[in-house]
This record gives sequence, C-alpha cells and structure tokens, in this order.
Amino acid sequence: MINLDVNEKSAAQIKLAEKLEKDRQKLQEQIQKDHKKIEDSKKKARNLIGDIFTSHLPDFYNFEASELTAIIDTAMGQRATKDKIAAIRKAAENPAPEEGAKEDAQADDPETDRVSDDSDEDPDDDADDEESDDIDE
Repeated sequence: MINLDVNEKSAAQIKLAEKLEKDRQKLQEQIQKDHKKIEDSKKKARNLIGDIFTSHLPDFYNFEASELTAIIDTAMGQRATKDKIAAIRKAAENPAPEEGAKEDAQADDPETDRVSDDSDEDPDDDADDEESDDIDE
C-alpha cells in the first residue's frame, strides 16, 4: 500500500520553500534600501531648497513663519514660476538630448527669464513693495 500523506513535503518542496523565504528576505532588504535612497534624496532636496532660499533671502531668520510662507506663496503663485515648473516637468517626461541642451541654453538666456506682464501679481502690490523698501532703509 502507498501512503499518500498530504502533510508530508517532498525534498523539492522544502527546497523551494527555503528559496522562496530567501528571495522574500532579499526583496525586503532591497525595498528597505530603496526607501532609504528615496529618503536620502528627499533630505538632499530639502537641504538644497534651504540653501537656495537663504542665498536669495540671507536674512530669512528675521522673518516670522507666516511671513516666509507669504513670500513663498507669492513666488509660487507667479505665472512665470508655474510656467517654468511645467516646462521642467514636460522636459523630464520627454527627454530629447538635442532639445534638452537647447532648453538649457534658453534657460540661461536673460531675455527668456523676464517675468511676463500677465503675471498673477496685483498691480497695487508694487506700490506696497516700494513703500516697504523705503521703511527698510
């Protein structure tokens, strides 16, 4: 009589189960490494943003958090800023070596970096800015 015990595993099944567990562990380790790389990239980006921000506003520490938020919100609300972000995202989606170099050259051109007249700024804000400049001096 042949005993077919369903609970018994063959050597091949045991070997496959061990390999599966090893592969699962390797996958978990890789996932952890990938998460660490992503977190490191985010940390570098935050540091870069801070460095760039402080280069444009060296006395940032004199401002309240709400004032810094207002400054950033104003900059991010500008049509020129939104257009630049959209162009960079579009270039990242469709990388073409020749066009990328062409766009980089245009980005360095001061003529193309000018803020257009159709910005989201309120014309009355310019008068307020001039008054605040007088107060600083």
